[in-house]
Amino acid sequence: MIRYPIIFLAFLALAACTPEATGDPEELMQIDREFSAFSKEHGAPAAWAAYFAQDSVQLNAGVQPVMGLDSILEDFAEWPQSALLTWEPVGGDVSTAGDIGFTWGRYVLVVKDENGNDVVSHGKYASIWKRQAAGAWKVVLDIGNENPPPNPLP
Repeated sequence: MIRYPIIFLAFLALAACTPEATGDPEELMQIDREFSAFSKEHGAPAAWAAYFAQDSVQLNAGVQPVMGLDSILEDFAEWPQSALLTWEPVGGDVSTAGDIGFTWGRYVLVVKDENGNDVVSHGKYASIWKRQAAGAWKVVLDIGNENPPPNPLP
């Protein structure tokens, strides 16, 4: 009979030692939504310049990793002016320390063909974010690749 109160007290002591979560996944997902809105309004190259860390890495399909923000922005040199890249995070998480997290979701890229017609492609992405010294979240690692359009919701 005395065993149950001791187990309960041990459980309470362990719970008190567990670090309290300080990261908010919804905060990071909202920042990712703002990143997408910035891309829609100002273009993807400007969005990358605003939301990527200086030491970020881009993992594009079929090519070697691109290291550093300057090199990533150089890759946008051929980016069509009419291209529209937007996305919506589907999930994510933040470390207990609140200093690193990830988001993932689906993107839509619309570009014009030589006849001015929209060409739409769909894909998925994952971004790893790191809280910078000044407190802002910046992308430090990004990967995305194409897939068929998502299935409609039931």
